[in-house]
Amino acid sequence: MAREPKKALTDRFIKSIKPAPEGTRKQVMDALVPGFGIRITDKGVKTYIFQARFPGSAFQARREINDAWG
Repeated sequence: MAREPKKALTDRFIKSIKPAPEGTRKQVMDALVPGFGIRITDKGVKTYIFQARFPGSAFQARREINDAWG
């Protein structure tokens, strides 16, 4: 999965994100909210993600929040 540089995840920016290259996904983390980001598939599906250390775990984990429509 390709990681893009951190960006401010504004409504305008999210709507302008192009799909990832075929057979891959890309991830863009928010510059303002630590651990928050969006993942984009090659089909253009956008899913909000949150990465943090959750209670009872010694390691960070990424959780999907919801598919982004629009």
